[in-house]
Amino acid sequence: MNPDCNTIAWQKRELGSSGIAVAPLSLGCNNFGLRLDYRQSNRVIFAALDVGINAFDTANIYGDGKSEEFLGQALAERRSEVVIATKFGRGDAIPSDPREYASYARNHCEQSLRRLRTDHVDLFQLHRFPPDLDIELVLETFEDLKRRGMIRSYGCSDPRADQLRRSRKAARASGAQGFSTMQVERSLLASTCSQELYDEAADGGVSILPYYPLAGGFLTGKYLGDERIERGRLSEPKFVGRFDGNVNRDFLRDLASACQRAGTNLLTVALGYLLSDNSIPTVIAGASTAEHVQQNAAAVRAIPDAFGEDVVAVLARRHRLGAETEIDCIPQ
Repeated sequence: MNPDCNTIAWQKRELGSSGIAVAPLSLGCNNFGLRLDYRQSNRVIFAALDVGINAFDTANIYGDGKSEEFLGQALAERRSEVVIATKFGRGDAIPSDPREYASYARNHCEQSLRRLRTDHVDLFQLHRFPPDLDIELVLETFEDLKRRGMIRSYGCSDPRADQLRRSRKAARASGAQGFSTMQVERSLLASTCSQELYDEAADGGVSILPYYPLAGGFLTGKYLGDERIERGRLSEPKFVGRFDGNVNRDFLRDLASACQRAGTNLLTVALGYLLSDNSIPTVIAGASTAEHVQQNAAAVRAIPDAFGEDVVAVLARRHRLGAETEIDCIPQ
């Protein structure tokens, strides 16, 4: 049963079975140290704290480590108030030798802790899940980091369904906690989460953490015309041509019109579409300005009033409502 729509607006939810509670909106920190310097990043971080965001998602490779450094410096006096998630295992060679893997993961964790100026990470995540990675070894390594007090829980990114299934089986056999979360790309326009993977996560109580929930900014409502996108994230090679085809533009124009009639906006519906799913405790949205953070938070708080009949009708035509995410918070 999905949560009642009236409870979506800023009620904290648990990450899997970790006991860690997060706000429905988390701040993605991949801009820090790359597009934003420390002062700019600091403004975004404190804007997030001001609107009630308590979870920050970064990675050791973001800004070549600057993202973790900026976050650690900004949150040094607020550490007890926040949930810090970071990732490792992407951008370098992951050792396959069991004797090397444990020290590889521990060294990365130690380096992240130093940059983050903390003695523990709340959620330590495998950034890439190679097909030949020994899952039992991974779980054993994460459990060792937990015993050492270096991490509270752990997760993964973009696993295959069979990998998640094997990890659950291995966790049961060994008594390990297992993955609390998995990050996948998920939005109104795209998803790397197959139905098989979604079901596997739901059956195992693994929380789904969507990244790119706004499709790189395409779901903010900025691109409803036929203009060519030449600036911003959507102009980057990995985004070019992914979202801005005629089918998506037509869908967004229809949805934006329905939103206007309902007295809501595209941003609110895009986030509400995800947060109405009981498997999704929070969405990870990046921001390059304090204003972006404030807009995203306001959108989440407006979700209870967003799903009128016109909006639902457009979503149903696009997704055959319920095929991916069942929105049952629609007013009757």
